[in-house]
Amino acid sequence: MSKTNVGSIITLGCIQKILSENEPINPVLQLVRVNPGGSEQGGSRYKIGLSDGFELIQGIIPEHLIKTVCNGKKLDRGMIIKLTNYSLSNSVPLQASRSSTSKYLIILGFELVKDVPLELYGHLSDDTERSRAGTSRLPNLPNIPNLSNNPNQPQQQPPPPQLRPPVPSIYGLNSSYNNSTPQRNSNTNLDEGICSIDNISPYHNKWKLKAMVVQKSDLKTWTNSRGSGKLFNVTLMDNTGEIRATAFNQQAEEFVDLLQLNKVYYISKGKVNIAKKQYSNVQNDYEITIEAGTIIEPANNSSVPIKIKINPIKISDLNNYEKDNNVDVVAAIKEISETTQILTKNQKMIDKRDLIIVDESGYEVRLTTWGQQVNELRHVEIGTVIVCKSARVNDFQGRSLSMYGNSKLLIDPNIPETNSIREWVASGGLKSETNAFTGSYSAGSVNTPEKTIAQIINENIGCNNEKGEYFSTRGTVVFIKRENMYYAACPSESCNKKVIEDGENSYRCEKCSRSYDHAEYRYIFTMNVSDHTDGIWLQCFNDTGTVIIGKDANELINMRENEESVFENWMDSRYFKSYIFKCRAKMEIYKERNIIKYQVLEATPIDYVEHGQALLNNIKELEKMERS
Repeated sequence: MSKTNVGSIITLGCIQKILSENEPINPVLQLVRVNPGGSEQGGSRYKIGLSDGFELIQGIIPEHLIKTVCNGKKLDRGMIIKLTNYSLSNSVPLQASRSSTSKYLIILGFELVKDVPLELYGHLSDDTERSRAGTSRLPNLPNIPNLSNNPNQPQQQPPPPQLRPPVPSIYGLNSSYNNSTPQRNSNTNLDEGICSIDNISPYHNKWKLKAMVVQKSDLKTWTNSRGSGKLFNVTLMDNTGEIRATAFNQQAEEFVDLLQLNKVYYISKGKVNIAKKQYSNVQNDYEITIEAGTIIEPANNSSVPIKIKINPIKISDLNNYEKDNNVDVVAAIKEISETTQILTKNQKMIDKRDLIIVDESGYEVRLTTWGQQVNELRHVEIGTVIVCKSARVNDFQGRSLSMYGNSKLLIDPNIPETNSIREWVASGGLKSETNAFTGSYSAGSVNTPEKTIAQIINENIGCNNEKGEYFSTRGTVVFIKRENMYYAACPSESCNKKVIEDGENSYRCEKCSRSYDHAEYRYIFTMNVSDHTDGIWLQCFNDTGTVIIGKDANELINMRENEESVFENWMDSRYFKSYIFKCRAKMEIYKERNIIKYQVLEATPIDYVEHGQALLNNIKELEKMERS
């Protein structure tokens, strides 16, 4: 091994600056360990140890980078490299202690300074390296050489320092070189070595999170061609972001009761994978799988700051949002109903609890919670501030809100968006009178002037308001498109999203992240309606489609599959029936051109006695106008 003076080549003491994120430009370090790290989702990599003569720090280098830089030559212990591109990771060793580093380097670019192994600088021994996690005295700083004015007097080289592992402060960094022997805390501090969610990735297999559970699914069962099993998932959040964690089978049963909404936990030894975005709306490129070796510990009496991206609206503005839109709401609880149980379409009992929530706008609205969220509301009180993220807008009683699988319910969160509602509650806002939504939104809570079809077309109804315009018209069904009249929908309560067939008698709902043994079919079709002035194409969804067809979609598909001729005769019988249609017209872009779509909100068969009386009244009004 070469005897080159390594101390004159490497950047002495630079690891302190790297750890404090005062990163030196292109630091030169000596390799003290080079080990293959196996293959991860990001590719093969090598785990290395680097020395600056005073400190050790761990790092990883992708194998392809080594091959490119070294031209096929292997990296070896004792070589010296210059870092040209690197980042500092917050991932930590699982058993973080006062004598283990809490950060390490991800090497993205480097150059070989010495491509032959040199003697390790700092008297580093194998025993020192093996005991990196143990305590050791900090080295004395090297003596400053006696700088004589006599140029003939040889300069004394500083003795190489005793190499030691870095000793983290409470922030995971050394605070000074001048400390004496570090004192090990006799009490285990679980908050040491915490990794933030935004630093989780498949490249880091030693990490520990401290995060809050902000969303939790029920324990679900699935069955497909590959077998059956159980799963549940949670969304974890800290002040840097959110990440989804999923447990299967035995781990699902083990942790489903331990992980509770709005509680804080320490989590480590999970597997980090690329996120399957089709099954989740969590804003993270990665997700965690809870495995047999995963450690989850409650952070009792502990809190964690969270960072949640919300765009809250006022309750008074709910009329501006269509049914099935998702909204974020910050509100206070005004009333709490008793918990009830509902039998779902797939014959399962689920808890349900309604709240009346209010905000500073002076409006109140009913909020329905389900399953795990109901349990979380057992001990809340009137006046508690809540945040509803991605609550679904319904038209029950004019306007109402419902939580579903991907909704998040945060109880009394400490975030800036809740400050104004807290002040409103503290000043007696709950005692003030509030307005409630009434009636049926689609049936008449909006103004729907009656138009002939010619007027609808000539007045360009739907072009004058980007949120849509409403009208009613009387017309007769003259044609119904029979292709793709319905779709296979999720059978769970208040979902209705399209499912994908993923095996025999197995249907996957990506929104609910679960599979079902059957699907509920729902209508979506277009029909041509005419009156004495013109014709128009209207779009029908499930409720109005059932009125027009006279059977629900499940009945119709059974008829079509079993008796095609009966199906054709039934569809023919639906023609030339007249209705009062209440509709919404809205401009949309289709194949790079603007079109107006007309959606039927309600279809009511015409009462001809009432209709005749209305026509007589119109005639009398016209006669009065002529006489005047």
